[in-house]
Parts: sequence; C-alpha cells; structure tokens
Amino acid sequence: MRFLVLAVMAVSLASCSPSNSSNPSGASPSGPSAIEQAIKDGALIVDVRTPAEFASGHYPGAVNIPLDEIDRRMNELGADTNRPIVLYCRSGRRSGIALDQVRRAGYTKAFNGINQSSMPCPTGKC
Repeated sequence: MRFLVLAVMAVSLASCSPSNSSNPSGASPSGPSAIEQAIKDGALIVDVRTPAEFASGHYPGAVNIPLDEIDRRMNELGADTNRPIVLYCRSGRRSGIALDQVRRAGYTKAFNGINQSSMPCPTGKC
C-alpha cells in the first residue's frame, strides 16, 4: 500500500511541473525563436511590471498590465484566445506567474519573454 501511494505521488508530481521551471520561456523546445515568431505574427506584448518600472523604459509597443492586475484586466488581452501573447518583466518571475494565469484563462499561444533584453528586437531600437 505504501508503495502504491508513493507511486501515485511521483506520477502526480511529474505531470504537474510548472510551465516556467524547466522551460522559462514557456515556449516550445525551439526556444526564443518561438517568441520571435510570435512577435512577427503580431503578438500582444505585455509588460507585467509596475507602472513606475514601465515608465522607466519598455519594449516598443508593449502595454502595461501589472501582475497584480492581470486577472481583472484579462479582457484587455482580447477575445481571440489564439492570438500570440508575450509577457515579460524584469527577471521572468512575474511574467512566469502571469503566463500561468493567462494560460488558465484559455490563451493558447502565450509565452514568457523573460525580460526586455532577452526578447528579440525587430526594430533594432529596443
């Protein structure tokens, strides 16, 4: 019986790994190229930092929806749950949390861009 309980726990833990632990970008194994493609495809870029952090500089075209407001402002992501969305913050921690919330809301093409400097810069002025 004890072995059965341990086996069930192990399987449960293996299937519940967070989306941003082994793959912090939340992207497919192709890594940053998936985020780059999402941006080329017209992704909504969401900065989940505070308004003060956002005002100090942000990715071109990004909108500011702070992490503590993401649940109540989910409608600002749009009705199309297949539209690509790239979230970022300073270190990737807050954007990883936001990524989980956005995915739970049904957005299927959401990615953790980690931070502004790790995201591709199509204009060369990021």
